Amino acid sequence: MIKLLIIDGLNLLRRIYSALPVKQDDTPDIEQFLKACDNAFKHILQQHQPSHAVCVLEHYQHTWRHRLYPPYKANRKPQPAAMLESFPRIRKQLEEAGISWLDIEGYEADDIIASIVHTTRNFDCQNLILSTDHLMAQLLDQHTGLYDHFGHQAIDAALIAKRYGIQPQQLPDYFALVGSSSVNIHGIPGIGAKTAAKLLTRHPDCETLLKADDIEQKIAAKLEHREEALYLYRGLFELRLDCPIHSNLKDWRVKGGIT
Repeated sequence: MIKLLIIDGLNLLRRIYSALPVKQDDTPDIEQFLKACDNAFKHILQQHQPSHAVCVLEHYQHTWRHRLYPPYKANRKPQPAAMLESFPRIRKQLEEAGISWLDIEGYEADDIIASIVHTTRNFDCQNLILSTDHLMAQLLDQHTGLYDHFGHQAIDAALIAKRYGIQPQQLPDYFALVGSSSVNIHGIPGIGAKTAAKLLTRHPDCETLLKADDIEQKIAAKLEHREEALYLYRGLFELRLDCPIHSNLKDWRVKGGIT
């Protein structure tokens, strides 16, 4: 069986960069950053023993989500310039470690990863996504797992249920209701985490929820005339499965890995 490791590159690199001690100009030493990245790549391969591996990077800031919803991530600071400028050397390190890399203009890493997972469902392939992003859990199934490299734990259905009170596949509906400050989406005013979890326990998705006639009046009033916004938000939290990936599994085989 193919064991494919899919690394959420910017998620990994940003956390490594942020964890390093800073110099007098408040930036980490780039050589130290590169050494930490190289060590991380080697450790990841040793720990997970994949036969194939690809690191998905983001090179372009604006995507289809920005076009659909201009406030998307407008509250975020730009990624550190020094870190981004080191990407050519990062790519070389990945190649030397035996890990392929991929980025696609106009798409976030999340969408590219989801598209890879969707494509590999046609093969005898076991996927492991390396990311701390819980929204990736919407991809979980019998062929795909999710692992937090920094927390040293799997992000599985049990963890999502404990954290949010819902099933992984309901995460786009949940965040459409409650919003997420990290991407500057505010959700439906007056609906918080507990209410959203309660609603999605009784109703599997937003469509069913909006058609239900058993919603208490004060909650129904908050949802009234918010259908368009709710569907927009849900669409922004859903991961695309149609990114144009012009690579295949044989291109991602780890040098010296299991074939």
